[in-house]
Amino acid sequence: MKQSIISLFTILLCLSACGEEEVQPLEEAEVQENVQIIELSSVGNEMRFDKEEIRVTAGQPVRIVLVNEADMDMMIHNVVIVTEGSVQEVGMAAIQEADNDYVPDMPEVLFASSLADPGETIEFEFDPPEPGTYEFVCTFPGHFTTMRGLFIVEEE
Repeated sequence: MKQSIISLFTILLCLSACGEEEVQPLEEAEVQENVQIIELSSVGNEMRFDKEEIRVTAGQPVRIVLVNEADMDMMIHNVVIVTEGSVQEVGMAAIQEADNDYVPDMPEVLFASSLADPGETIEFEFDPPEPGTYEFVCTFPGHFTTMRGLFIVEEE
């Protein structure tokens, strides 16, 4: 966290002191930290993400930035990384987990964000699992049927 604040401060300092051509974009500063940043958004008030597939490299931390583009109160979303083929089972189990942001405590759940209210942006960071194909899904009740995609971890 402290390093991120220092990086942000350095970039802001460059913005105020340098011409636009010399300024290092924030994305490049975060890549220097060796973090893969994935931006994922909900599509308005629809129950779907703007991506159906996410590819990351093994051995490098991943930060998912979830932007909830909805404006309807019932369109609360999260992102949960699960083992391939377990979306239905995880989604059904999540219905009973209101006190845990609708994330069931089961081995098929690998990583999970908190819930994002409409208009909110949240981030979470994790080290990806071994190379292979996994899935990402929103486990808010009923959303798992359409808010899902492949999460592919590739060799370094």
